[in-house]
Amino acid sequence: MEKVKAVFVHHTTQTNSYSCADSPAMVRALHTYHVKSNGWKDLGYNFVVDKCGTIFEGRKGGVDRAVMGAHTYGFNRDTAGIAVMGMHTDTLAASAATTA
Repeated sequence: MEKVKAVFVHHTTQTNSYSCADSPAMVRALHTYHVKSNGWKDLGYNFVVDKCGTIFEGRKGGVDRAVMGAHTYGFNRDTAGIAVMGMHTDTLAASAATTA
């Protein structure tokens, strides 16, 4: 992939009741789920953001170059996927997450 032409923002559907200290373990759990349950090679999202605004690298190598993820079936090429940790169908993501 040469460059990112669009970005999709997702939520992880994990709990909203977590501390910022829990975030690295939650990202590792999400990675394990994507690899073991979905059979993917890596985390599907290019980046994961917690409610404190910390940005985690998702798919390996995606910080310095455009790396195709596995986040939006049929639309992964030329796109990036960013996941905000938590469940955000009925509540907005924290402002620190959306600002990040």
